[in-house]
Amino acid sequence: MSTDLLQLRNGACVDQFEIVADLGRGGQGQLYLVRPWRKRGVSGFWSRWWLRLRARRRWISPQQAVAEQLGVLKLAQPDGRSNLLNEREYLANDRAGHPHLVTLYERRFPEANVAMPGFLGRVTQQNAAGAVQSTLYIALAYEPGGSLADLLDRFPSRPLPFATAVAVLTQVAEALVHLHETLGIVHHDVCPENIVLRSTDPPHAVLVDLAAAESLLLPRQVSVYGHDRYLPPERLADPPAPVSIAVDLYALGVLLHDVLGDPALRSQPIEQHHKLSAANPAVPPELDWLASQALDPDPEARLAAIPSAAAFAARLRAVTPAPAPTGSALRRMKPRASLIFTALLIGILALTTLGVRTFVPEPAATLPPTITAVLPTMSRAQTDSATPTPAPTSTHIPAVKRSNQASDGLIGTEAEQ
Repeated sequence: MSTDLLQLRNGACVDQFEIVADLGRGGQGQLYLVRPWRKRGVSGFWSRWWLRLRARRRWISPQQAVAEQLGVLKLAQPDGRSNLLNEREYLANDRAGHPHLVTLYERRFPEANVAMPGFLGRVTQQNAAGAVQSTLYIALAYEPGGSLADLLDRFPSRPLPFATAVAVLTQVAEALVHLHETLGIVHHDVCPENIVLRSTDPPHAVLVDLAAAESLLLPRQVSVYGHDRYLPPERLADPPAPVSIAVDLYALGVLLHDVLGDPALRSQPIEQHHKLSAANPAVPPELDWLASQALDPDPEARLAAIPSAAAFAARLRAVTPAPAPTGSALRRMKPRASLIFTALLIGILALTTLGVRTFVPEPAATLPPTITAVLPTMSRAQTDSATPTPAPTSTHIPAVKRSNQASDGLIGTEAEQ
């Protein structure tokens, strides 16, 4: 069998799922937006197109994602199958459920009766060269909304609103408490791309992608995975130090700088001497201390100052933030591409409708009946000039959405992306 990564076409059927869109690569896996499979005929093409557009433009609400039973198929890359098996094992735990943690598809939609023993499936196909390709996949519940990385892109030259930043990081820390204390694992890849925001008003963050996660009891004896910028020095050493919850605490310290610190440092390594308040006067001294201790290069000193993710979350909750901005204030920071597209679409439809109405001939019955009787010749001329050529008719079809994840927290008939 070929070990190349499978490329699934939009509209393809994989077990009980229909492939809707390629969402890109996540942690050691390829991600596809899916929905329950059923025969839709010609309407299937247009409904897939519309769903893809909504996903790309972030027009899908959490309620709509549940109503339409949307999911994400995560296909293992050739060298990431063991990671996928580990992620499936973590999420299949009976105690894995948490409001700020990604969940398996069957857990969110038990009525779907997904035919995957142990929440694990396999997809096999033959490529153009005739080689058979096969790989494993898991099905996750789709988390709509952009990632924290997307939100940061909307604030390229200034920190996030204070209350929003604190709320999001508090929820991420709470998800890490659940991973550390309930499931006994370290996420090991906490970064903006793996944090999906269902909403920003009020903030609701979901931590996704457990492909790089490490068990505290049975750590891997293989390569260290994750984004280097969010991994502490002890894990990047050769050989790496044993895994501990201090790895995720360090990542939280870097995230504090991402959301509240100097935007110029978002793509650079963060060091302990960097101060949040140097670029953001709204940051209180407590957060300066918290970020500094989380970034301590010594893991033992880090844990001595911040013994757990619960302690990190408690210190964030103790901060009194300024009033949170409304959702409209955040939406004004969004790129205007979706607004322009919507305006153009509405304009085209309005012009089309107006044009049709303008050229529709007036019914003959509306002509005054006395004209023909009094002035027959003039009536003939008026009839000739007032009878318009019938407007040509046309059939109008009305227009009906990365860690690495998602997250994170998130695929045969046409091939467009």
